[in-house]
Amino acid sequence: MIDYKEKLKIEKDFISLLLQNKELVSDWLSSPLSTKYFDEAHHYILRAITSSFNDGVLLTRKTFISFVKKNIKAKLDIQAQEHIFNISNMLNVDINDYPDLKNKIFEASVDRSTLKCIEDYQKDTKISGGLIAAKRLALNLGDIVVDSSSENKIYYESVSDYAPVFYNKLVENRNKKGGDDTILCHIKEIDETLGTGFAPGSLILFCGDVGGYKSTMMLNVAINVWKLSHKNVLYVPLEMPREKMYQKFMSRETQIPFEQLQHPKFLSVDQLNKARDFEFQVKAIENEHHCSFYIMEAPEQIPVSTIRREIERNIDVFKPNLVVIDYIANLIPDETTHRRDRNDLEVGDMLKYLRTMGKPGAIHEEGLCVVSGAQLGREGLKRYRKSGSKGVFYSEDIHGSHQYSADSDAMYAQMKPQQANDNTRIEFIQIKSRYGKNIFSNGSNKTMLEVDPKISLIKSINTTFYTQNQEEIMNKVNDSDALNFDEHIKKDDNSNDFDDLISSCNNG
Repeated sequence: MIDYKEKLKIEKDFISLLLQNKELVSDWLSSPLSTKYFDEAHHYILRAITSSFNDGVLLTRKTFISFVKKNIKAKLDIQAQEHIFNISNMLNVDINDYPDLKNKIFEASVDRSTLKCIEDYQKDTKISGGLIAAKRLALNLGDIVVDSSSENKIYYESVSDYAPVFYNKLVENRNKKGGDDTILCHIKEIDETLGTGFAPGSLILFCGDVGGYKSTMMLNVAINVWKLSHKNVLYVPLEMPREKMYQKFMSRETQIPFEQLQHPKFLSVDQLNKARDFEFQVKAIENEHHCSFYIMEAPEQIPVSTIRREIERNIDVFKPNLVVIDYIANLIPDETTHRRDRNDLEVGDMLKYLRTMGKPGAIHEEGLCVVSGAQLGREGLKRYRKSGSKGVFYSEDIHGSHQYSADSDAMYAQMKPQQANDNTRIEFIQIKSRYGKNIFSNGSNKTMLEVDPKISLIKSINTTFYTQNQEEIMNKVNDSDALNFDEHIKKDDNSNDFDDLISSCNNG
């Protein structure tokens, strides 16, 4: 561990190199090693070095004294800053030591921050108890790791310099084999109105009433992006256990009703074969198109920062193009927030965090799109139902915060039709599209989508549901891999009607 005196000496050596070499100043300013990693006593000289560099020159003693006098009034403090400059300017430091000095400043900052976290933990145990103190300690230590390893950089570039770069990208993308890189979900009503698709750095929300197929919609979007656009997906099912979400996934792909997967004794041989073949189907897609679909399960409600930390920790395993969080109401604000009495602002903080973590370079160079859901508020639901076929939703109809519209790039509302017997469609309403159209191809901001709740499927009306041919899958599997099922399951299973069996069980 680097002690305080050694830390000050390392910083003075580092500053000495910055006073003598503009290239090192340029490297430092483009690195994540900001002034916050240095001792407060050195902040003035570092700011002055930055100011001089922006003017195209190295910092001189005369310029520094002038800078200090403009910002400090106390004479003793001015003399202390002069002393720091004189000492640093007289040091003879080998330029080859620069990388090592930079790393040591990082390490010293991490050491100091870690000790502060431990001190806070000891105080918290007396005030809040061991469990809450441990959670805060884990969160704060995780933030230190993320903060110290982040490569956030701020760039300045003139439009005249960027113009030829942008044009070359246009030509490159136009001539690229394989077509457009836009990520689609293959539900045409969504793809047509998004404009830029599920683009990196965007936040897309699906809003609905309780039981309004929010989770089903997010699942369909995720599967289609993985299966048809061949992109990496991370699904975070905070609304349901991972096993249930996996069953919904299988139900959609095999067309085995979800309820029957819940009661496997009533599955026919054909359905068991489909369930078995599902393994080979997903492996074939992953192997052929080099795309992954991961499901993350948390033992309890978690903040957005934890999700981000888990992605960064496992970035080499699943480099996601799409992250689906089911859904906003199941997230909790960070322990460090000071908005305990303002739920609307806490929601706004979470939305901003979700959106910014998707920007290219924030977590990985390609960036990612975040999809989530939100609850529609009571007043909006009442107005919509009273309006009948003319009903629409507005951004202020989202329950919990007015921040949803400001921080999202696209918002859709979905409702079960008011006709009691219509279980095959949902009303789909466009609320916002930052980069795309505000109306569907029917000329309205409202349309219909087809839904099959038994197998968790949502699709455009009159479009063929894409499914990989089971025979095609099985051709890739040797006959010797087939499973031997129990003898009591007969091949001629026409009488195995699930609803009748459930009914007979209920009747004893």
